Amino acid sequence: MTVPSLTELHNIVNTRPSFYSGGLDDIIKASSLVNGDMADGGSAGATITRGLIGAEGSGVRTLDPFPNYLELYAKRSAELASKFESNCPAYFIQGNCEDGHRFAKVLYCGKEWCSNCGQEWSKPHQRRFSRWLCKVTQIQTMGYFVFTLPMEVRENFRSKKQLSWLGSAIQNLLKSYGYERGLRRWHFFGDKTNDWHPHLNVIVDGAYASESKLERIKQSYSALLGVEIADVNYRYRKSPGEKVHTLKYVTRATFKDYKWDLEMADELHGFRNQLWWGHKKWNEAPAWSLEDLDEKAQLELESLDSQAVESLENGECPHCHKPIEWGNVQPIGVLDEITNKRDLGGGYYELEQVEKPRAPALPPEDIRKLQRLKILQAALKTDVNRTYDGYHTRHAKFADQWELDYLADQEREALWANVTGGPAPEDKLVAPWGEGLNN
Repeated sequence: MTVPSLTELHNIVNTRPSFYSGGLDDIIKASSLVNGDMADGGSAGATITRGLIGAEGSGVRTLDPFPNYLELYAKRSAELASKFESNCPAYFIQGNCEDGHRFAKVLYCGKEWCSNCGQEWSKPHQRRFSRWLCKVTQIQTMGYFVFTLPMEVRENFRSKKQLSWLGSAIQNLLKSYGYERGLRRWHFFGDKTNDWHPHLNVIVDGAYASESKLERIKQSYSALLGVEIADVNYRYRKSPGEKVHTLKYVTRATFKDYKWDLEMADELHGFRNQLWWGHKKWNEAPAWSLEDLDEKAQLELESLDSQAVESLENGECPHCHKPIEWGNVQPIGVLDEITNKRDLGGGYYELEQVEKPRAPALPPEDIRKLQRLKILQAALKTDVNRTYDGYHTRHAKFADQWELDYLADQEREALWANVTGGPAPEDKLVAPWGEGLNN
């Protein structure tokens, strides 16, 4: 008998909602039972197998409405909801820089199937968009690759480790073809089906690419996967509107429902899915700006202060660029009660600035004492400078005299050697010039 996968078991459960209501852990347990992995010699596995294929030995593949294993799914809906669904957003944090600029950051779950995080152009989508916008504005002509996994190898890439490895391998492949910087992000599903369909989106500097170059990239990618042919799609964007549209598309969510693939929904927890390379290459001046967009595109981005969001994502104040110190987690309801806040987009808000505390005024007597201390400090500094200057002058004169005496001794020794043919005695070198030679 073919052993059903975790997702297949879940699909079986969904066909009989009145009987199944177990959780993901129970589905995993059921999968092990189907394999007969039980300490009692497999009796429970046999019971479950009978439930899947009918009465023992009948050979008829049916679903018995009351097999024992249905008890494993008694609380499926509630437990799946607690594992994969969340009340998002539920919390936020406040932060400020040392100059008193204050901000609030809403905390999102980040799950693509979240009713908030997975929506088109939601606050989390705006946040993902803003993380890359500054880099994308440095790209004069945008190249856009899509690396698709052929059907026969998709099951080989069903873990964070495998997806990370392939993403890095594709990155290195593109670097070998001259793409020194780029941004990459996985889409897990397509737009037409709910089947597992991972494909890597890559944004690079690139204009027109010849068919021969694209063919070589495709062959390299196919060899990487160990298949005869793998699809690589490439397009390039020139206008700011096309670049913004592509960035929006790449940063959108595609895993819209965790029920599409329970195993991968569980596996992708904590997966970093927005990476870039070329650390020292992203320091160029912008090649274009949002002001270059047409009126309609500017209106779509009007509610988003992308530069402020990017700075805050990097932990910097968008005004003074000093570090932001974030505080403790607070319920989201507290943020709703804060007035006079400005929505920056991406789940960030600017709060009222707090002025730096001013030092209390000093009494007149203390001010006079402070002034006298400053005068004494200046006088002491002047005396130190004079002492140093005098020492330096005396030292310089001594050094000059020593150098003159040394040169004179050298000349006397040379002259003595010419006259006598031998080295000059020590007592002949200490006398003034020529005196030793006259004796």
